[in-house]
Amino acid sequence: MASLSFTTLPSTSSSSKNPLFSKIFSHVKQSQRFQVSCNAAANNNEKTVKNSETPKLILPKTENVDRRNLLLGLGGLYGAANMTSIPSAFGTPIAAPDNISDCVTASSNLQNSKDAVRGLACCPPVLSSDKPKDYVLPINPVIRVRPAAQRASEEYIAKYKAAIQAMKDLPEDHPHSWKQQAKIHCAYCNGGYNQEQSGFPDIQLQIHNTWLFFPFHRWYLYFYERILGKLIKDPTFALPYWNWDNPTGMVLPAMFETDGKRNPIFDPYRNATHLPPTIFEVGYNGSDSGASCIDQISANLSLMYRQMITSAPDTTTFFGGEFVAGDDPLNKEFNVAGSIEAGVHTAAHRWVGDPRMANNEDMGNFYSAGYDPLFYVHHANVDRMWKIWKDLGIKGHNEPTSDDWLNASYVFYDENEELVRVYNKDCVNIKRMGFDYERSEIPWLHSRPVAHAKGANVAAKLTGIVKKVEDVKLPVKLNEIVKVLVKRPVIADRFEMITLP
Repeated sequence: MASLSFTTLPSTSSSSKNPLFSKIFSHVKQSQRFQVSCNAAANNNEKTVKNSETPKLILPKTENVDRRNLLLGLGGLYGAANMTSIPSAFGTPIAAPDNISDCVTASSNLQNSKDAVRGLACCPPVLSSDKPKDYVLPINPVIRVRPAAQRASEEYIAKYKAAIQAMKDLPEDHPHSWKQQAKIHCAYCNGGYNQEQSGFPDIQLQIHNTWLFFPFHRWYLYFYERILGKLIKDPTFALPYWNWDNPTGMVLPAMFETDGKRNPIFDPYRNATHLPPTIFEVGYNGSDSGASCIDQISANLSLMYRQMITSAPDTTTFFGGEFVAGDDPLNKEFNVAGSIEAGVHTAAHRWVGDPRMANNEDMGNFYSAGYDPLFYVHHANVDRMWKIWKDLGIKGHNEPTSDDWLNASYVFYDENEELVRVYNKDCVNIKRMGFDYERSEIPWLHSRPVAHAKGANVAAKLTGIVKKVEDVKLPVKLNEIVKVLVKRPVIADRFEMITLP
């Protein structure tokens, strides 16, 4: 199994010849306060979270895996920081194949591939040999408003469960079935397709760790949502979003757990230790932090600020590195995930995935993630981060403008079972697509981490006599204890991931 390790980066830019795989993490007022309950069942005994209460969380060691196998090695607490050396692309947009039967069993370097409970056969059913037609967005669509899961009404929850149950009741080979919808992620994100449509039949098509991450998943949710709406004959139906960036939504939404009754949105392959009232960890990297409820919420908000603001100042750092036809997702010099993909997106997948399973199914692996209904609700909030990031109005917060990104395309079955090709350029405006998000407060905007004052010499004050490194004369006699104060690197939160072939 491939492995990775975390090491601090130097403050200077990496060489363009550096084969390491870098990732990133991530002016606003700070005085905002908000109320949140850390009680298990009720919202009584509410406590105030203060922005200054940012705990120290230890970056855990992580087992490293091939980049296709998720998530188990995509980042966690920090992501890559240096994207200035991404090589230029060949200049041809990525395109999924016209013939969706040109699909192979998903590739995998899983150590436990024989234990892949969901299977690696991810190819979609073929209903027709017709070439997919270019999809045209409906004119003046009814706006579907995606609600925050923690505030969803009983009526809405019942409707949502009915829609998922209707999807599960379809024959498995139906393109709208629960199983076939789950396979979409496996095929696009685990090596089911190659780049033959763009002239490179021997190179895989990969969505993750690239600038295709956000637009692909937006289209994926778009059709999934419309299919659910059609199944229950409600054109206004919209997916909920898991509001993990807000303290009131930082636990697994209650609707997804079983209460002794049959629940179509319950998934047995989830981490049983992370059920409510356990607080989700935005920096989860395989080990629980052990922080208190209040401290964890504070840490989450600070990390959200970093991933959305500090570490995502421009298009590349937010969306990820360029990926066009001819780029090999396994051998490309830099396969770079954007701040949200490397950060909270991956953390949630790993936090929910079941450690009792050999490959952390369902959410903990690419090929199985789509089998958990929570996957789509999680990605709805990931997509919401795109909208928020752009709506902040900060200079540099724009989508890519190159033809390689605008005309990258994917093939899906729409709600009418017709094969359609969709393009990135058509998913930039969500109002044109006919959906929006219910408003929810974003307190992380007021949670900018507080910097230490220069010259504070905190270490010296805490540890007694400490020499500056430049004052130490070598060689040093080992007849006494010598304490040396080493300056923190200029950029202290950058890490590189080393992936082995």
